Amino acid sequence: PLASPLPVNNAMPFQLDRPIVAGTDVIRGTGPAGLPIWIADVTFMGEALGQGTIGPDGRFAIQVQPLEASHRLGVALAELAGTQWKSEDFYRTEFYGPDAMQAPQVGFFFDTVMVSGK
Repeated sequence: PLASPLPVNNAMPFQLDRPIVAGTDVIRGTGPAGLPIWIADVTFMGEALGQGTIGPDGRFAIQVQPLEASHRLGVALAELAGTQWKSEDFYRTEFYGPDAMQAPQVGFFFDTVMVSGK
């Protein structure tokens, strides 16, 4: 395995707070502290909805336009250049949330959730 600045026992999975309902304009969740991430509309071929950095407490809150029901959202790594990490550092399944998925021709998302109706 590749050396990682993140020891296995410190691997905090990426997880979107659930439920996410239509009209929500802030996506919250958890993940490795200090990591740049982005939120994507997986349903719309990975359209970027917002990005930010996970706080020192392992929590994030990313502002987005009000969400529509029946869209799947996903959390993915943002640009890692200039940080201590490489994307390979996060290949371990310990980082995967409950609904991690590889979307063909879109990308890999550490966790995804379907936006429900109000």
